[in-house]
Amino acid sequence: MDDPAPIATGAGSITAVGGDGSTLTATRPGPTLVRLRWSPYWQIDSGHACLSPARDGWTNVTIATPGSVQVTARLSVDSDNRCAKTHGPATPAAT
Repeated sequence: MDDPAPIATGAGSITAVGGDGSTLTATRPGPTLVRLRWSPYWQIDSGHACLSPARDGWTNVTIATPGSVQVTARLSVDSDNRCAKTHGPATPAAT
């Protein structure tokens, strides 16, 4: 590929990818498109962020505060890490 797209674009960048998840580092709050397939099993293990499906089957991670965010897969769809549905940019769900 002459100009491949990065795995993540937006407020965060991918710093690690493993078999069950990824770690992002963000320098500012905001949305990050992560080019890993969306799954209802994705969970936020650490950091302040929420998850939502993106176009083309990718994953949106909306980061609330700068720092590290760890996303892993768990065999539970019960999550408070989903972004609240809005008509504008995704926002973290109230906890």
